[in-house]
Amino acid sequence: MGKVEPDMRVLIHGGAGGVGSLAIQVARGLGAKVTTTSTQADYCRQLGAERVIDYRTEDFAEAGPFDVVLDTLGGQAHVRSPNALRRGGMLVALSAAPILPVAPPSGVRVEKPQVQATRERLERLFQWVVSGRLRPQVTQRFALEDAHAAYAAAEGPHGRGKIVLEMS
Repeated sequence: MGKVEPDMRVLIHGGAGGVGSLAIQVARGLGAKVTTTSTQADYCRQLGAERVIDYRTEDFAEAGPFDVVLDTLGGQAHVRSPNALRRGGMLVALSAAPILPVAPPSGVRVEKPQVQATRERLERLFQWVVSGRLRPQVTQRFALEDAHAAYAAAEGPHGRGKIVLEMS
């Protein structure tokens, strides 16, 4: 959606999460200069982020201007993200709630994509995984009968990567 190209400046909110951890790797794989918001700086740098902004102590908008911002959070991060974009930049807002209906500043586009898994996209991602260029971050595994514990872990603060339910 963001049409990321080499040397573009990209900000990814929630870099340690399941979507953010993959987005960092994909943006870096496309040659972007990646900044992310997270409290887990070392982890995000291992994934390829050049800069990690601790949102508790820094204003991410001051690190801009960015060409693309990927909003995986919604709420106040969504409201403030247009301020981090250059004129002509794009805010890609996933279905993270709440996304507030705020008009973006002039010259900034806001896109709310309907992501579709096409054969071409899946083959590209598969090749990146096989080559080691993309490393899915599975951080916890639970047996299916422990789904309630998996759900509780997913709802906890500052999650990392994805949680997998295993069926025997």
